[in-house]
Amino acid sequence: MNKIKQLKINNYKKKLIEKYSFLDIVDINYGEENPDDIDFCKLAHNTINGEYFTYSIGDNGSSFVNENNVLPLSKKLIRDRVGIFRGVDSLVFTANYNSENFRIKCSAEKLIKHFDEIEDFSPFPIIFDENHTVIISVMRLEYEVELYIWENRNSEITKEVH
Repeated sequence: MNKIKQLKINNYKKKLIEKYSFLDIVDINYGEENPDDIDFCKLAHNTINGEYFTYSIGDNGSSFVNENNVLPLSKKLIRDRVGIFRGVDSLVFTANYNSENFRIKCSAEKLIKHFDEIEDFSPFPIIFDENHTVIISVMRLEYEVELYIWENRNSEITKEVH
């Protein structure tokens, strides 16, 4: 990353820390920073143990997708299940700020409490615990969104694939 881009990203990180100070932010990563988080997300989505729930995003059952409904639906799907993280110390969530993607690590309790106040969730959010034992994500399909939940609090993630 060139120096100008690095300065811009560092500035965005500072802005996110200020904006979400109520979340007790521990760390913010951009791009390939903290590759363990990226590897976990990839592996978790390729295990045979996750659960998938599919929801239509077509307008009134049609094949026309109203893009304005996608982010609110994604947030609702996550919000309805974010309680799975109760008792966890820290969570990481994906955020989109000024068209750049970040992973923000913060207090799990504060994120659950202030979930509706977070404006910068990525359009297809991913939330996972710092120990890489639980993940909730929303993925976009053509006319649907898919909620994915994987939980394995007792052991390491396996590399079994579908």
